[in-house]
Amino acid sequence: MDVGEVAQIEISPRFAYGDLGKKPDIPPGATLHYNITLKAVEMEPIVEEMGFTQRREFGNKKRERGNWWFARNEPTLAIQCYRRALDFLQSSGDDHKKKPEDIMTDSQLQILLEDRTKVYNNLAAAQIKTEAYGAALESVNNVLRADPQNIKALFRKGTSSLGDTSSPRRRNFSLVKLKAVVYHFTIWNHRLTCCWSYCHRHQRVMKKFWLPQGLFSIQAS
Repeated sequence: MDVGEVAQIEISPRFAYGDLGKKPDIPPGATLHYNITLKAVEMEPIVEEMGFTQRREFGNKKRERGNWWFARNEPTLAIQCYRRALDFLQSSGDDHKKKPEDIMTDSQLQILLEDRTKVYNNLAAAQIKTEAYGAALESVNNVLRADPQNIKALFRKGTSSLGDTSSPRRRNFSLVKLKAVVYHFTIWNHRLTCCWSYCHRHQRVMKKFWLPQGLFSIQAS
């Protein structure tokens, strides 16, 4: 297309709003038709030349788009968005070629790492949906290298290992880790329940014995 040219675009349901549609305007399984006018042409930004703010902006937009597809039960399209998000959120290794003011600080690199961790976790969930268990294991391992105690990643590693029949040893190791996570969660849940019961019981004692005797008073503020 040239600038100023008008094109008619037809988008099939698979690349539009799918079988769910978008209520109330777009019914399920709708084919969309657009008239598009080309206003201007801009070159796609080169990822390696982008700064910290741009990388985060583009990367998180792709992640959010992937989340949208995942929520609509379209894991394959979600995977495409997550992979593109990772392209933007990777830290550049060509710092020696950059100007000093363009080199990211340690705190900025840490923020990108945290964003990448979220994307890898979501990517693993989508890969599990498509039964790509080997790829999901690679994704969760990227999360666990940055955050070894990440509960979601440990759970998804166990799920992926159960589905991946190619490595029984790896599957057994992940099951042990998963059982450890469940055990610690159960312990803390029990402790919280005990604390809540104690506080509730203590409150009843105060109301029954101390308040009637005037040892404590409650005043409305």
